[in-house]
Amino acid sequence: YEVKKEWMRFSTGVVTALYWFVNAFTKLDESVLLLTPVYYPFHNAVKDTGRKLVTCGLVNENGKYHIDFDAFEKSIVDNDVKLFIQCSPHNPVGRVWT
Repeated sequence: YEVKKEWMRFSTGVVTALYWFVNAFTKLDESVLLLTPVYYPFHNAVKDTGRKLVTCGLVNENGKYHIDFDAFEKSIVDNDVKLFIQCSPHNPVGRVWT
């Protein structure tokens, strides 16, 4: 996958960038999916911009979190999700996704 220089943008921080992503890739009342638990500004970026927040809980097995892909897919289909924002490394669970 090639990332082109003209696609790059400067952001003053992660939180600002979250708001930009939500506004750039979704419209009012569209659904955005987050894996929870997650750093609270992810939630705020969705709710503050008039989008529908959809969450899918991570599964903790012996201290290691993973995604329940069946629940993940169901969340997308049932809520007509337009954007999924993934945090890696995932804050606060510390998981680096592969």
